[in-house]
Amino acid sequence: THLGAVAAHLKNNPHGGSTNADSLSLAMALIASLREGMESPLVWQQQQQQQQQPQQQDEITTSYVNALAFLESILHCSVGLGLEIEPSPPTGGGNVALSVMGACNFFSHQFRDHVVKNVREAEFAGHTAAGGRDASRMAALTPMARDVTSYAAIIAGSDLVDGAGGMWPMLFYCLRCGDANAAKSVIAQFGNIGGNIDNINLIDPAVSDLIFQLADMQKHRDTIFGDANNNSPSRPEPQQHSMLSPSQAMMQSRRVISDLYERVKTRMTSSSSELEPTVVYQAACLAMLSGAESISEASCLASSGLVRTVEDYLYASLWYALHLSNSASSAGGESDGNKMEAAISRLGMLVNEWGPSYFEEDDGNEGFSDATDAVASRSGESGGARNEIPRSGGWAYAFPLLASQQYATALAYLAEAGGGLGLLQATHVALIMDTMGLPIDDFSLDGRDKSRSTQTLFPMLVTSYSASLQRSDAGAAL
Repeated sequence: THLGAVAAHLKNNPHGGSTNADSLSLAMALIASLREGMESPLVWQQQQQQQQQPQQQDEITTSYVNALAFLESILHCSVGLGLEIEPSPPTGGGNVALSVMGACNFFSHQFRDHVVKNVREAEFAGHTAAGGRDASRMAALTPMARDVTSYAAIIAGSDLVDGAGGMWPMLFYCLRCGDANAAKSVIAQFGNIGGNIDNINLIDPAVSDLIFQLADMQKHRDTIFGDANNNSPSRPEPQQHSMLSPSQAMMQSRRVISDLYERVKTRMTSSSSELEPTVVYQAACLAMLSGAESISEASCLASSGLVRTVEDYLYASLWYALHLSNSASSAGGESDGNKMEAAISRLGMLVNEWGPSYFEEDDGNEGFSDATDAVASRSGESGGARNEIPRSGGWAYAFPLLASQQYATALAYLAEAGGGLGLLQATHVALIMDTMGLPIDDFSLDGRDKSRSTQTLFPMLVTSYSASLQRSDAGAAL
């Protein structure tokens, strides 16, 4: 079924892209073809042949679809920002920044879907969305702001959201959704602007100013990073400002908010009494808006429980890295781009160090020293024993690797750990990346030769998958 989808794509798009726009158009068409292939009932039959449980089938299929959406998100950011993917960048360069934007866009849309799903389920169960909040103000919110407000009440509790400082949980989940328009709507209906940071009921003017500027930058888009679906390969009018190129006014607001965050953090660490939950949400909002530090690593938020999932951790880390792209002063020191690249390199190093056992629910998968060795192991060339396929099909570890731009290791692990289906899905992802012009390598700043994986991994994936077909009879292979 998947081979048929790829064949249909190649028949409809027989010529390679001669320009970046052509490559993006081809990549989007390929993703669409693969999605259509997923809708075939034959996919279910093929998964049955893998002897997977229904719940495992759903998890693996969802992760595969998410990987397609992840790459599509990078494509959309490339189109929306007018940034071209560099097939052979001398360093990380624009590819690193573009991939960070795309990853943030993906994780924000994923969380938006999670929010809407939870709110709809709560409404179906008979829980009112308004709670103790003024119904007319709730009605005046944008649809997403209304859902976020209801979600904040579900997670933080209605008493907290309806009480003193209840604005901060709402704002935090708006930022987690990457939606400045929703945050602006929440402030317009429930915010009290004031200059006293010690008053939890007040929002400093610098905070509201920055959120309003972000909303102006976001315009009609789903998030401050980009849209969920923009299938046009044509270049829109370039944005004057983005998260990668904020205005001077936005930078000034960030500096003011950074000072506010340090004051709140000092008060939190010096307090001997138990902190009010609203103060925790306030600190998280200030940390995110200022880009002062990642909420996943802030000591004052260590026990807050705001970073609940792997996706939360990755989003927080990528959000922080994104703010480093324009954080350095022009007076000298480490350049802006290098700071962001260093943060992504560190994230990739951490994910590699934690290894599969940290992410996979079922342990027992051995590591491998080299990406190409893993693919060779999968095709039987290295003589290695086949490991038990993890419940996620390898995606629980492969996806954090993709998000931290460890592309070669991600695809090699997926091909090695995920069995025949993992090899197929790794080959699909590699094919899309190759069509996009995105190098299939592991980003780092340690001076490794990144060209080795780019030159060998994709051909090895295709060759290994072809070899797996040759073991079938001629009719099954065709």
